[in-house]
Amino acid sequence: MRRCTGGFVCRAQAVEHLKHFVSRNAFDIEGLGSKQIEFFFESEDENLRIRTAPEIFTLESRQEASLNKLENIDGFGKVSVRKLYEAINARRSIALHRLIYALGIRHVGETTAKLLARSYGSYEHFGAAMTEAAGFSGDAWNELNSIDGIGEVVARAIVEFYKEPRNLKVVSELLQEVTPESAELPVATDSPRRREDGGLHRIAREDDARGGEGEGGESRRQGGGIGIEEDRHRRRRSRRRVEARQGPRTRRPDDGRG
Repeated sequence: MRRCTGGFVCRAQAVEHLKHFVSRNAFDIEGLGSKQIEFFFESEDENLRIRTAPEIFTLESRQEASLNKLENIDGFGKVSVRKLYEAINARRSIALHRLIYALGIRHVGETTAKLLARSYGSYEHFGAAMTEAAGFSGDAWNELNSIDGIGEVVARAIVEFYKEPRNLKVVSELLQEVTPESAELPVATDSPRRREDGGLHRIAREDDARGGEGEGGESRRQGGGIGIEEDRHRRRRSRRRVEARQGPRTRRPDDGRG
């Protein structure tokens, strides 16, 4: 039996993906709870229907041209509809890690989404790198796997998501409606503080319902067997990657830690 892994592709999971998309740690859209998502998803009116994330952001404009107004439907009203549109429009600018988490990629919980956002800085860089890594080889693939806390299982899940054309179509349509905010790149340092909120030794256990094993288990198993020298090599690679993106800067004196 073929397993449904297609992100936005699988109709059986589409409602759950929408619920995840609007959840508190993702887009956090007030007024779009489970009941409302199910109502919009099941609607046969094309000016009310929401079956993909981008359609959340086109609801108001579609309603303007519709004779079947949302405010006239039981359970809604002028005030609640106005507040819903305000809540949706307030999320047209979104933190990068929230966008990545909201995509519902298997094994990518909130902690891993923050790791990816800090590592790539912008959605343009992240999206392009994931597409370039489609062959599971080359610089983009190696760069993804070199991020502290990203194991091969997680890396493969992310790249597989970006290999699916229909996922790319939905993401492209979504980016026409929302603007991801660039994330602050980490300071190029060996300090353990750089690992805050998502480093190799502090990955939280996030066994999300979409992904089976969850993001933390794979990373911890891979991290636990890495010796001191290998850990230093990983830090050097991460530091060089950050320095390359930040441009020339004054290097601090070598403190002898490698």
